[in-house]
Order: sequence, then C-alpha cells, then structure tokens
Amino acid sequence: MKQGILYIVTGLITTLINTLLFMLGLCWMPVVLANAAAWAGAVVFAYGANARFVFCQPVHLSAFIRFVRLRLVSLGAETLLLEGLLQMNISPLVSKAAAAVFVVLANYILYRTRIFRKEEIHEIIDDHRSVLQ
Repeated sequence: MKQGILYIVTGLITTLINTLLFMLGLCWMPVVLANAAAWAGAVVFAYGANARFVFCQPVHLSAFIRFVRLRLVSLGAETLLLEGLLQMNISPLVSKAAAAVFVVLANYILYRTRIFRKEEIHEIIDDHRSVLQ
C-alpha cells in the first residue's frame, strides 16, 4: 500500500515535470519534439525517485539503462497516443494528460516486473560483498 502511494506521488511529480517541460517546449518546438524533450527531463527524475523512494533500491547504471529502455517503449506508445488524440482535434494539453494516465499505469507494471525486482537487489548486494572480501 505504501509503495503504491509513493509511486502515485512520484508519478504525479514526474508527470508535472514532464507537462511543464512540454508546455515550455511548445513555445519554440513542434508538439512531438516538445514531448520528447519533456520526456528526457522527466525520465532522469523518475528513475532516481523510483529507485530511491518507491522501490528502496540503490541507483545502478545497469538498472538505469533498463529503465531508459522501458521508458523509450512507453515514450513511443505515448507519442502514438498523443498523435492520435491530436488528429481527433483534441487540444495538446488534454491529449498529453490522457496519454500520461496510460503511461503512469503501464510504467508501474513494467517497473515492478522488469527493473526493481526484489531478487535483483540481492544479486547486487552479493556482487558488492564479493568485491569487498
């Protein structure tokens, strides 16, 4: 329960960062480029916040790379959804909000199953112990 609440709060903050960067980007970029730039800024925050506060795991480059790969998949899905909604003449901000709901839910499932697995943290700890011995 606590993890779910922390994930929602982190997701909301990430979405806020993403949306603010998106809105700033719209001042001088096409919608799709503004979305990609917003994604890049938000993904760095999202990894650190999820690793540290939601899943209580250390930050590791290998996990960050997997995180970015999964986020690239969700960026693709978000972009397709955003473009589809824009084609239906829905405003960019409303389209962005609808896509964000989908992305937050999909990412939680992917994080739990692909990035922040409990057994992986034990492997990392064991690797560090063997180096120290």
